[in-house]
Amino acid sequence: MLVLTLESKAASWGESIGRNREAEALRWLTEICSLSPDQLADQQERFFERFPSGLYAHRKGRHDMVSAAKRILGYSNYLMGRHYEYGRGVSRDIVKSTKYYQTASGYGNPDAQDCLGVCYALGLGVEQDYSKAVQMFRKLADHRKFGKGAQCNLGFCYKNGMGVKRDYRLAAIWYGKAADRSFDETLKEDGGDPMAQYQLGLCYEYGLGVPRDGAKAFYWYDRAAKTRVSGETFFDLNLYHLQPASFRRNNAKDENKRRKLVYNMIQCKIADCYAHGVGVGKDLKEAERLYRFVGEDDPEAMCRLGKLYVVGGSGVEKNVIEAVRLFRLAARGNHREAQYNLGYCYENGLGVRPDDKMALFWYMQSADNGDADAQYKVAKYNQGIFNNAKDAASYFAKAAGQGHAESQYELGVCYRDGKGVEKDVNESRKWFSLAAKQKNQDAVTALEKMESPKPAQGK
Repeated sequence: MLVLTLESKAASWGESIGRNREAEALRWLTEICSLSPDQLADQQERFFERFPSGLYAHRKGRHDMVSAAKRILGYSNYLMGRHYEYGRGVSRDIVKSTKYYQTASGYGNPDAQDCLGVCYALGLGVEQDYSKAVQMFRKLADHRKFGKGAQCNLGFCYKNGMGVKRDYRLAAIWYGKAADRSFDETLKEDGGDPMAQYQLGLCYEYGLGVPRDGAKAFYWYDRAAKTRVSGETFFDLNLYHLQPASFRRNNAKDENKRRKLVYNMIQCKIADCYAHGVGVGKDLKEAERLYRFVGEDDPEAMCRLGKLYVVGGSGVEKNVIEAVRLFRLAARGNHREAQYNLGYCYENGLGVRPDDKMALFWYMQSADNGDADAQYKVAKYNQGIFNNAKDAASYFAKAAGQGHAESQYELGVCYRDGKGVEKDVNESRKWFSLAAKQKNQDAVTALEKMESPKPAQGK
């Protein structure tokens, strides 16, 4: 009782002073954090004279005094970490922030362990180390407050092989633990984590670690859409890696925008289910309604709606002009697939006049955002009408490095013929082999010619 009372008092005190008297909060926190548990226990009355309930610790014995001091030191170091992380009353310093989190974590503070796990995962203030991040997440997996977030992050680690061996089955298990938390009687709402529910839906849709099941996929997407997005979701590694880099930079502290991002992402996936008949009857009109509902400020929704208008179908009229408008909206939001699609429209005259320069412009935007298909297109433009063999080889190499089979073949040709790069038979053979493994027939033929013995030349 004593420890919990002191901890809650310290929390409310730190928060209130932090809001109202930044300098005083920092002075007290800095002094507290400089002490050992024994020193703080000896000076507890001076530091916590504001808390009458804390003073009766003297009657509880030395062990209780030191245990309480450790809890208070853990929370105080966590608060100092927050001050440095967000630049509250001090210059922002993520390295100092992480050091305070490490100290607080050593005292068993779960708030700090949660932050520290993310710091290790993303390399914030420390060297990136997913194995240490996994250790932090495991410590919190059964915690009442942070458990579902830690479980969801463990799902991410197993799904992507980060800090642990990739294991889709274990990923689905951890997502399932976080997704199917019991009903929260206090908040009167689903106790599950919406991002875990979304990820579990993906597991069922694509058969990752569980049998492929469209109905279960739709169930989890629909449940995620109805679950409140809490603050813990913002420390979710799945969400972090799904956010565009520009969004992370510009909206890191805007919880409403980040909450809307999660909600829109889930709604888009439900719309996809209606568009393709995944776990629910195919209904293009409902898909169109949901994409529109998400809104034109969401690039993902606009790109998918544009693709719907390119094809059209039952209940939705084909409209390539509207598709181009939507692709343009999404492309200006730095959506790489929309940028590729817009380049394709200019290349092929869909909804616009054919324009190779505009096609190349949008393909390059998408390519620079890492789209392998766009990198291939840029390479072909440079190889063809723009006659720039060096740039062509460069973009083929970018796409080939991402496993793009056609680019691997073309890069093999570049090395074989010395186009844009120096001739290199070994490099040529390497890229032909990689493309051939993906059943690229041109690469198979080229490799056979390289391997076949050359006829002997006469004297």
